[in-house]
Amino acid sequence: MPICDELPEFRYRLIDYVGLSYLIGAGGSSAFHLVRGLRNSPSSGRLAGAVRAVGANVPPFAAGCVAYAAVYCAVESAVSRARRRDQDHWNSIAAGAVTSGLFQVHRGAAAAARSTLFGATLFAATAVFEVSLGRLVSLVPQIHRHRHRSEEIPIRDKLLEFRHRLIDYVGVTYLNGAGGGSVFHLIRGLHNSPSGGHLACAVHAIGMNVPRLAGTGGAYAAVFYAIETAVSHARQRDQDHWDSIAASAATSGLSRVRRGTTAAACSSLFGATLIARAAVFELSLCRLVSWLDP
Repeated sequence: MPICDELPEFRYRLIDYVGLSYLIGAGGSSAFHLVRGLRNSPSSGRLAGAVRAVGANVPPFAAGCVAYAAVYCAVESAVSRARRRDQDHWNSIAAGAVTSGLFQVHRGAAAAARSTLFGATLFAATAVFEVSLGRLVSLVPQIHRHRHRSEEIPIRDKLLEFRHRLIDYVGVTYLNGAGGGSVFHLIRGLHNSPSGGHLACAVHAIGMNVPRLAGTGGAYAAVFYAIETAVSHARQRDQDHWDSIAASAATSGLSRVRRGTTAAACSSLFGATLIARAAVFELSLCRLVSWLDP
């Protein structure tokens, strides 16, 4: 039972790690490749070249960040359980060293050793900075911390809630897309590949298609939640199905707007219908459960 009790905590941590790493990796690499594409493209097509650069480079980089975060979370949880110490910087340092080494082991022992040393040094420096920052904050007088407490806390709480829910949305969607896409393309690759290389072709199909599929799902989830939050704030109603329906319609339409007005309208209608059916199913299921268990 103790192991079963720890599984939900690991799942939530994995979702947070994956969602945060995807947002940081996709956001940072998008800005980098957008600027780089604008500089390196010819003057007649700078924007098109920048968009192509973002589309070609961001999904692999974001997928690498997500893979690193997932392995890091697993190793950190294992080290924490073995040492029986949570929230300890040595767990992070060990997990960073092991994960960095594993990601370079295919290049040989020397490259893996250098990467392990670099990962340990980087996470140790991060831990030192975090401890120093915590001590510096503790030295700030209490009067300066609580001077504008009544005005800052509501806005800060809303921003924190938005950030946490955004990370959860993106993490869950990315993991579901990566898991489902991996199974689908594994079976498809095994079925369509020649008899002499079933496994190699299946792995190649996963590597070529899953990062793009999962990255698209993560981007869709981020836009969906941002629109849903805006609609909910405008209507001043939380946990309302109409917010989700409107957000799905807007997000689906935006994802197809480059293909024309007709495609965007059809996509919006499909997204609204899909979420509406999901809402009806959820309400029916809740009523059935309440009827069976009064």
